[in-house]
Amino acid sequence: MSPVMDSRTALPEDSDEQFEALLDQLGVKHLVSGNDEALRSMWESLNADPHPEMMAAFEEVLAKLTGDLQKKSDEQETLESSIKNRQVFKCVSIT
Repeated sequence: MSPVMDSRTALPEDSDEQFEALLDQLGVKHLVSGNDEALRSMWESLNADPHPEMMAAFEEVLAKLTGDLQKKSDEQETLESSIKNRQVFKCVSIT
């Protein structure tokens, strides 16, 4: 199931609450907190646009970016762990 918000889903009345709910649903709130002005501006423009397919496309892009960021974060953690393990192995081998 896609994380894109269904237009039939009950949303908070306030625009800020709607935006925060979208970020929560997509799992990106922690990634953009404090730096969401550009996203918020785009979302507000799209929200005012009478073309719901544009909003759906925006939400799909955010969802894909979220997945990509999480994948890269996981890869970084794996690499860092591998480097730490090599450093420990070198220290053990030397002593």
